[in-house]
Amino acid sequence: QISGDSMSGQKSRVRLTAGRVADFACQPGKSQAFLWDTDTPAPALRVTPTGRKTFVFESRLHGNTIRLNIGTAADWPIEKARGEAQRLKVLVDSGIDPREVERQQQAAQAAQKATAAVKAATVAEAWAVYLADRRPHWGERHYQDHEKLARAGGTTANRGTRGRGVTIAGPLHPLMAMRLRDLTAPVIEAWASE
Repeated sequence: QISGDSMSGQKSRVRLTAGRVADFACQPGKSQAFLWDTDTPAPALRVTPTGRKTFVFESRLHGNTIRLNIGTAADWPIEKARGEAQRLKVLVDSGIDPREVERQQQAAQAAQKATAAVKAATVAEAWAVYLADRRPHWGERHYQDHEKLARAGGTTANRGTRGRGVTIAGPLHPLMAMRLRDLTAPVIEAWASE
């Protein structure tokens, strides 16, 4: 068994192999242990007392230490972890903080999801948000009147059906299934004239 020292202390270096990864354990009383690879100096195997094993990357940028999780040993083969460590090292050597790159990628993905959600939003979804927002400012009857405007109709009723025996769809109902972005002036004009 090879003992791993802390990230900031003396580093134990060995060539990481599947056997060494499997055998490496955290010493009793320690919160974590590290085993550094000799093939590529940047990656290390971190193990906790629970036995969780994670590949990590450590480097320095502008005088500060950067530490990133690469992934668990169960999910990342050693060669793949080495490759990721090399990719991260290239970024650091270029003066780029990999954490900032990751934050930018996550922000871009979040923006893409938000844009897709906006493009897919229906009139019914917007109407529900509008009603929920306005409800504290309205009386119950006024709120129910607004709900009726978008109601589908077709429910059996004795009153208010104009002799049909079923409720009539609210005037906004034909618009409810439309995507909000498709609710253009010509569409609204056609709906209003109908």
